[in-house]
Amino acid sequence: FPLLYDIAPAQKQAVAEMIEAKSAILAGEVGSGKTRTALVAMHVALSRTNGRAVGVAPAGLVAPGDDGESQWSRSAKAIHCDSPRITYLSYEQAVKGDWLLKHAGEFSVCVIDEAHRLCSMTSARAKSLLQVRPEYRFALTATPFPNSPADIYNLLDWVDTPNLPGRQRFTDLHTPIEVNRETGQRRYAPGISCPLTYLDTIGSKVVVLTKQDIKPELP
Repeated sequence: FPLLYDIAPAQKQAVAEMIEAKSAILAGEVGSGKTRTALVAMHVALSRTNGRAVGVAPAGLVAPGDDGESQWSRSAKAIHCDSPRITYLSYEQAVKGDWLLKHAGEFSVCVIDEAHRLCSMTSARAKSLLQVRPEYRFALTATPFPNSPADIYNLLDWVDTPNLPGRQRFTDLHTPIEVNRETGQRRYAPGISCPLTYLDTIGSKVVVLTKQDIKPELP
């Protein structure tokens, strides 16, 4: 990647993996540099297409400030990856009147921040945004392995995870069953069963960053 991208080597490696996959979940704890990594991935992907790019994030990150710039646009300029072909939308703007879905054909790249907001199967927001499937699409989340494996299914489906079974089978395979000894009643329990099989299924579509990746001096 060109030296003009002012990000850490581990972030550049993450971008390389995302671009190779074309669609991926970028997972990492708060402060691990996901936003800048995703902005670079968006810029690199945009250079390979003739369309436009859209970033969807909480309003506080994409709303213009007093200087007319949003946090995302300022970050993009700081690492030399801003472009007039990039549109930033809040969740509210993206789903109002199904705006993004109606204009989906204009975009070849889509980044969705805090993508865990789209985990609900019944959410109108999820139903609208997850229908937008351009050539390059990246979901950002600090919680890639939530208590219920079913919670990540929407995102895995959105990024076209290879060999992803149906939702119910995926849930049954990877969610532990807890049995009440007194009543014999069975219910889903927190955690993940068959972790190796779980990782085999999702591994090709999840790129992980940690704080230590970009700041090795951290204990």
